[in-house]
Amino acid sequence: MKLRQMKSAHPEEPVSLSNRRLEGSFETGLRLRSAPPQDERRPVRAGWLALPFLLVATPALAHAGHPDYGASFLGGLLHPLTGLDHLMTMLMVGLWSGIAFPRRWWVCPAAFMVFMLGGFAYGAAGGAMPLAEALILASLVGLGFALLLDARPALSLSAGVVALFAVAHGFAHGHELAGHDGTGFAAGFLIATAALHAAGVWLAFRGRRIGQATGAAAALLALALVMSP
Repeated sequence: MKLRQMKSAHPEEPVSLSNRRLEGSFETGLRLRSAPPQDERRPVRAGWLALPFLLVATPALAHAGHPDYGASFLGGLLHPLTGLDHLMTMLMVGLWSGIAFPRRWWVCPAAFMVFMLGGFAYGAAGGAMPLAEALILASLVGLGFALLLDARPALSLSAGVVALFAVAHGFAHGHELAGHDGTGFAAGFLIATAALHAAGVWLAFRGRRIGQATGAAAALLALALVMSP
């Protein structure tokens, strides 16, 4: 009789406890589902803030020092590989794209190649671009800081900045061939650029430390170019 009275005295307690547990689990699940992924919650870092200072700095002739292979296909194929400015920039475009935008890693490399070809055509036609060397230097520092600080701006902004850098790199290639048929050269450097982008993306999936080390090396290279006579 006493046992029955004890059970009937708190008939709702087990139910209320189980309800509270279910409500707590439900609220926790909602919080987990509503929280954005860790990568999306990363704040935009300050890697791009160095660009305005580079644009007003004295150009460091970042594109100088390439051997002359002529306007041939082989010349275009080897040209991006014989200068650290181009090699590092094209490698970093793929590397940063793979780290910052792993699901859309192809967007920035594709933008780079398309706008680089446009810059090449403009330079080969005899166009002028006074800030080309400064933008080439800015590409080293901007992409270097983006990798070093793990910056992840919006994809549209990133593709736009990469496209601007690409125009400068393409112009520097095309301007050297003004007055010559650069069709074979353009084909060669597009293939070399695609290969460097692909190598960067491949490295991106090997770990972020590679990206940070590459970014630091690019920043040091830009500093060396600035300090060079």
